[in-house]
Amino acid sequence: MQTARGLFLVLFVFLPSVAQPLRLLAQDDRQLSLAEFLEASCNSPTGIVSLPFSNDADLAITLAKKTKLRVSVTVSDRRVAGQAQLKALGQSLLGKRISIRSNDDNAVAFADNFLDMLIVEDFAVLGSRKVAATEVLRAICPDGVLAIKLPADGVSTVADWLGIDQQQVRVKSHQGAAWGFYRKPEPTGLSQWPYWYGDAGNNPYANDSLIKDSHMVQWLGLPYYTTSEIISVAANGRVFNVLGGNVAFPFSKISPNEVHVRNIYNGTVLWTAKLPENFYALRSAFAATKDTFYLLDGNRCLLYDAATGRLKESIQIGTENEMLQWMALDGDMLVVLAGPKVKYSPRGKTYEGPGEVDQSRSPWVFGHRLYGYDLSKKYTLWKHDEEVPIDALATGLTRGKVVFYAHGSHLRALDTNNGNPLWANRDEKLFGETYKATNLSFAQTRSGFCNLLCNDDYVFLDPATKKMLSAFDAKTGKLLWTEPRGRSRFTCKMLFADDKLLTNNVSAGARVVEFEPRSGKKLGMNVSAAACTRITGCNGEIFTRNSFDSRATCVEGVIPACGMLYMSAYACYCNYQLLGYQALSSGSPKLSEAAEQSGKRLQVFRANLVKATGKAAGETDWTNYRADATHSGSTTVAVGEDIQKSWRSGSGASQLTPPIAVGQDVYVGSHDGVLKCINSVTGQIKWKSFAEGSLIAAPTYWNGSVYVGSGDGHVYRFDASSGECIWRFQVAPRDRLIRVYGNLSSTWPVHSGVLIHNDTLIVAAGITYRNGTAVVALDPTTGELKWQNLDIGERYKVSAQGTLIGFEDQVFLSGGLSASAVSLDLATGKLTRRYSGGARGYEIGILGGKTLVFGGRPIFTPPNLDQASGKSDSVRFMDLAAGSKPVALGRRNSLFPVWDNDILAHSQMAFSGLLARNRRLTGDSSKDVKWGPISGHFAAITLTSDALIGLTTKSVKNAPYQLVAYSKQDGKQIWRHDLEGTPKLDGMAINANGQIIIAFADRSIEAWGK
Repeated sequence: MQTARGLFLVLFVFLPSVAQPLRLLAQDDRQLSLAEFLEASCNSPTGIVSLPFSNDADLAITLAKKTKLRVSVTVSDRRVAGQAQLKALGQSLLGKRISIRSNDDNAVAFADNFLDMLIVEDFAVLGSRKVAATEVLRAICPDGVLAIKLPADGVSTVADWLGIDQQQVRVKSHQGAAWGFYRKPEPTGLSQWPYWYGDAGNNPYANDSLIKDSHMVQWLGLPYYTTSEIISVAANGRVFNVLGGNVAFPFSKISPNEVHVRNIYNGTVLWTAKLPENFYALRSAFAATKDTFYLLDGNRCLLYDAATGRLKESIQIGTENEMLQWMALDGDMLVVLAGPKVKYSPRGKTYEGPGEVDQSRSPWVFGHRLYGYDLSKKYTLWKHDEEVPIDALATGLTRGKVVFYAHGSHLRALDTNNGNPLWANRDEKLFGETYKATNLSFAQTRSGFCNLLCNDDYVFLDPATKKMLSAFDAKTGKLLWTEPRGRSRFTCKMLFADDKLLTNNVSAGARVVEFEPRSGKKLGMNVSAAACTRITGCNGEIFTRNSFDSRATCVEGVIPACGMLYMSAYACYCNYQLLGYQALSSGSPKLSEAAEQSGKRLQVFRANLVKATGKAAGETDWTNYRADATHSGSTTVAVGEDIQKSWRSGSGASQLTPPIAVGQDVYVGSHDGVLKCINSVTGQIKWKSFAEGSLIAAPTYWNGSVYVGSGDGHVYRFDASSGECIWRFQVAPRDRLIRVYGNLSSTWPVHSGVLIHNDTLIVAAGITYRNGTAVVALDPTTGELKWQNLDIGERYKVSAQGTLIGFEDQVFLSGGLSASAVSLDLATGKLTRRYSGGARGYEIGILGGKTLVFGGRPIFTPPNLDQASGKSDSVRFMDLAAGSKPVALGRRNSLFPVWDNDILAHSQMAFSGLLARNRRLTGDSSKDVKWGPISGHFAAITLTSDALIGLTTKSVKNAPYQLVAYSKQDGKQIWRHDLEGTPKLDGMAINANGQIIIAFADRSIEAWGK
């Protein structure tokens, strides 16, 4: 009996333990099968998918794990969201492959035309939550898919809800359930940008009904920098980046000679392809249509499937000894310019005429023969030879007509249907005299600007070797007027709109000037435009490069297409605060005019708001970013001489914030939204909690609570002892999700850090003033709103591009390039002053209670970027009382200064090293310097009572980083220890026991102490 009973008990315990995994396995198989089924119906295998009405996020996690889709899921309960976040974190998905939110009031909180697919698992939820079909469809991009599990009464109910014929809903069955799929049509009035200069006639102007004023960032994309030759074309919701063979930026993780194709609505990379070696991109050597991407390669034209990158066809045109230099389409007629086969070298040489062109890498790409190839009949219909080389940068096509400039000889037009000449202008005075070009500058020989614009009525020409803008009648070739180019080193950037010619680089220099096209009379416009970027336009707006928050890359400019304004990454160190690729949508209401959303911005998760179980911080605790509320980067504790490594944590899945340290606890966040508390004695994790967006700024400690700002647009309060979330507050009154360098983010993320000053909590939310900037003051205990300032971005061009500090009755914010620093009244939030000075950085501090310090690196930069050239990253000092003009500490400062009562220390550009100055700066460098420079690159520095502590490496390649202590008196080395890996910039804190906490780029944390 005992044996039988024992066997029975074993079976009783054992059988359920088998059955449970079997049930889970079957459930997992069903989820996987459903995920694959849904993936196959998405318009892109790498697209962005949302499940905004999910119960448990299980399907979303399976989609993120088993497919290449980028998934966003929204559940109604924060507890369920936390469980799903923990599960996704354990599978290394959180923040990278999936974002998990809790929001019962605004689940479809995405920018317009953003999602590739939206999945509804239960149609009844839409009715119970009174979700309108227009709100769901608004968030889906053109050609994107709405997938709905059909209710029992079938497809007709869904079609009625959508307001469409049920034949437009495609029904598929899976696992006994019926699903309906509706593909969102492209709205009417969208424009395309099929050629490198907009249209085949080289007019960079579009008419797009969706592009209006009030432009807002829809996505920011990586890499931050790219090749110096990049030209893009766009069609059918796709933008094709053609990256030429010139060198990529040193910090850019990108290879030249490639095509990268993105979804223009959300930045997803759809496919890539290799280009011929040393491909020259700054010409019309490619084009995009709805279904096909055309690319010239030698004497072939390659036709790629625009959606997938599959090579559909390779057309050989001309002889083996020819190379195709230019192309355009006129219906089914493909017109190409062929020249001698050349091999481009990485660098050009001085231009000495067409005979020298084939030996240089310059935009002087010439051909001798035009071909007309009929794509429908698949054969060459005509060819036209010229004895004088044809300039590919001065060739254009308008309906039924190709117009070209034969260098130093004539301007000619051919009929594209048969290649017959229509007219020629051989004005010897106009074309025969070219100035000596042996000293042409870089800009003139390699700028890649198009020198001819044509339409049905006019032809405008400005070849590089003729400092003259000329206008011709397009029907006869007759010269209409000329205008000297002036002293500019660039050719004219031309645009034709509203029966006017707009151009810069004429006698007005870098100003945009309007001309009446037939008479040449100058009209009223006089707008500034930097010379290295062309003018583009749409719907009465023109877009130029100027000194604001962001810029388009050289040559290409802003591309208006598919209802968006698109800008490629650039390849220089120009002084702008937003880097990388970006696209802007239109027509969104101003933040200050946005109606308060129906849900409460404050969400409270614990009844007792007053009591937090964490201990109060001491005077020597590192409670803020850079130690304290003034961001001094210094502490009064001593580190000592006899230190050793205490512990090192394992690497994590996401980049870390700078750490803070209170008592024996270290608090650090990460870009996947995880906040950790680590025991500084053992290195063990005490607790782990979650925000619902990326954590970039360091946490703040106050009265037993830890506060963080998150990329989801909220500021959070956590109990410092347990990690329990006490409350969160949505800073901006609107909720709008976009993509920020790969992560899903609020349009108004909270990356300013959290300032608590005089018992008031201050945070700022936003990316750029174009979107609007929100600054709010809260009660730090209850989270209740005290005041908000929502028009600071719109009225004063203030961006939330940096940290906050408090001093007396003022709050100071690092406000981006247009407003380097601003102050607000602590009691009311009203702007009291703008401190401009061209410093775009993330940092701000108060030195000695008298001097405002601001500048440093931008908030979004490559993690391995040392510093930028020019004044863009200089640190500025301004006397608060006198209000003097900002004084620059130096150019290209890789780190923000640190200071105490004795000295101020900072690192200089590249490996020029570390300098210490007397804290009372006089402006005289020779008198201010106390010691240094000490050679080396510094990732972080801080001051203690007995030393300056630095994380540094030598200029030797692959040299290890070291933890080094220097004497504050003379800069002599006290001790040093080798480190394993690369420290995070500014990733150092020192706790009250003198223990050094270091965050590393590989996401690990290390502690050193006695």
